[in-house]
Amino acid sequence: MSELFLGEGESKPKKHKKSAGQIISRITQVLIALAIVGVMMYMLLTGARPNMESDSFAIKTGNFGVNPVWMPYGKTDDVNAIYDNIPQTGKTQAAYDIYILACQRLSLSKQYAARAIGNLEMVIEGGSASVVTNREEHYYIPGEPTLDANQFRIYSTLDITYGKEVKGDSFIAGLMQASAVMGVRNYCDGYKVYEQRSSRLYKNENNVYKAEWKKKITELPLNFERGYNDGELREKTNFIVNMDTILPSTVEINRVKEGGVWKYDVSFQLDCSTTDEGSATYYEAEAIKRKMGNAESFTYNYLKVNFTVYENGYFTYWATHQKYSLAYAVIKGYLVIDIAAEMDSRSYLSYDSNECKVDNFIDN
Repeated sequence: MSELFLGEGESKPKKHKKSAGQIISRITQVLIALAIVGVMMYMLLTGARPNMESDSFAIKTGNFGVNPVWMPYGKTDDVNAIYDNIPQTGKTQAAYDIYILACQRLSLSKQYAARAIGNLEMVIEGGSASVVTNREEHYYIPGEPTLDANQFRIYSTLDITYGKEVKGDSFIAGLMQASAVMGVRNYCDGYKVYEQRSSRLYKNENNVYKAEWKKKITELPLNFERGYNDGELREKTNFIVNMDTILPSTVEINRVKEGGVWKYDVSFQLDCSTTDEGSATYYEAEAIKRKMGNAESFTYNYLKVNFTVYENGYFTYWATHQKYSLAYAVIKGYLVIDIAAEMDSRSYLSYDSNECKVDNFIDN
């Protein structure tokens, strides 16, 4: 955490004159008081409180995580050939080939959806806070699906984030948690992305957090998080996964027979030594900084990817484990804190048209 009080150790000033340290200290105390008031007001307006109970949001339901044998490539076994060729290509190349095949399957799917849960633990000097995010994604290709990342598609995403626990006496932990309590949803009509934020969260009759939405809708560019060149293959993630970013010594590929077919679990770590443009973590780092706001610096410390496909190559499970640190401006230009964060995210995918419903909240 940056220093809150300056001027310690200075010589004693004259009685009629305050030292620069005292003045800065007083200003800092006032800013902290204003920040606390801001947290209290935020909690009153959003219904947030220091500790919120977990809800009943489920990510493995219906056909989420189920082998989509009904899909165009549902009866194929292309992954088996990649796996059998490991003695010639090596595990790293095999893991990458399986990943690329699964990304191709996504691009050629008329529709798919994902349900995810993310757990974020933030450690701040004097305390810690944890938040949970429930996420839904729905994608649909109106025309004939192609492998072009820039093919015309519509989609919607929904994030509901709520606080889970605060430890320690630091008001900053409460501030960070309270500021994370929100709902954010996006709708893309194929040309623009529309974003709307919540006014408050509440639980419905099924013990699942829902949001009431503000009237304001923000328009964003089509590729506001990550852009692609025409003809490129869209990746499953904001991370850049290729033979240069995968750390070979971390690659694992395991398979088991399930329902008469092979199921593959693939995992590897990505090089996160830099977040510069072109690195594995650039786009995701920019997305996190955008969502948090006021991030003055950002460093990745650890990044692991894990996914599951069946022998036909369709993603059914996707998970990441991330560790990063950042300097966060609580009051920009005055109060900056250092945060160490660890985030786990896991999701199941469905290709069932009945479970892939894009939410066009613009016309609703």
